Amino acid sequence: MNLSRSEMTLPRHSAGLTLIEVMVSIVIALILMAVTVSIFVGNKRSYNEQEEMSRLQENARFALDMLTRDIRLAGYVGCSHDGTAVHNHTATAYDFVNVIEGWESSEAGGKWHPTTAAAPSAVTGGGDGITVRYLDTDMLNVNADMSGDLNAVVSVTAPTSSKVVNAGDVIGVSDCVSTDIFAVSGVTAPGAYPGTMLIQHTGGSAVNDGVCSAAAGALCESYKDPFALVSRGGYREYHYYIGDDDCDNTTADATGARNLCRAVGGGAGAPLAEGIEHMEILYGEDTSGDKIADVYQQADAVTNWANVVSVQIGLVARTPQPYGIDIDGKTYTVLNGTYGPMNDRYRRRVYTTTVQLRNRMN
Repeated sequence: MNLSRSEMTLPRHSAGLTLIEVMVSIVIALILMAVTVSIFVGNKRSYNEQEEMSRLQENARFALDMLTRDIRLAGYVGCSHDGTAVHNHTATAYDFVNVIEGWESSEAGGKWHPTTAAAPSAVTGGGDGITVRYLDTDMLNVNADMSGDLNAVVSVTAPTSSKVVNAGDVIGVSDCVSTDIFAVSGVTAPGAYPGTMLIQHTGGSAVNDGVCSAAAGALCESYKDPFALVSRGGYREYHYYIGDDDCDNTTADATGARNLCRAVGGGAGAPLAEGIEHMEILYGEDTSGDKIADVYQQADAVTNWANVVSVQIGLVARTPQPYGIDIDGKTYTVLNGTYGPMNDRYRRRVYTTTVQLRNRMN
């Protein structure tokens, strides 16, 4: 059957879009897509920025918390608060006199004050450092008076099995008169917890330190309940400094990453908080005898370390990763020094705090 042209024409409501209508639709779709992508990219950038800044703040807060805690404890030897009343019955030289020392990075070569000893744990540049020394605060209560025989055992209450000391451990026993540091020669553990633990100290080195004269194996004080405590951890010495990713400062990190490092005693340093690029430290000296800092000095300018009663700490922390397109060309003021510009895409913040040496205030 043949159809006429008029019969082959499609109804008007079935006609397709014109070219102009198609182009307008495409443009609108592209605009909507561009807005969506822009919102996504902006949200992603904002999320990355917030995440990086959160990590920066967390690392800086943790670093300050650790430094603050240990600096406050510097010089702690029990309630005696007197380093000259600490009697060492071991062969290791423990320093309870220079309870705080500083590393001044601005010096040629750098050195520790006041001992001017070689830097521990491969410390090099990158900011100041600090050493603190004290008696560990993990304490057990002495629960019975020692007899007049100073070779007698020390009887303490062990609350749990995790608090039992072992033969060979170096511990401290202290009251408000005296502190004795010795190596444990034997232990009688409780049969149940909490219970009494007997700590033997026979065989220790003789002491003649000008304050106490004690034979080998004897303590300098007859420690009594309830005035005496036993420090399970004994002597503590921590060195804080700025180091590379593994804290040995032997190889340069490709990103220039720096961390707050801590070395225990003469051991190697280990990372404590990432992204801590720089540290400045000032020491508050009491020159008038009122236990208040009269002047803040850097380590190589302190005149009498026994008069240091407070410490100012300044940290420069950076984000773990670079982001954005803005270049950090700032110069940061950190206490009495400056840091930067670094001219990279990392973000940085300066944090400062002042810490009192509580054991110098009493």
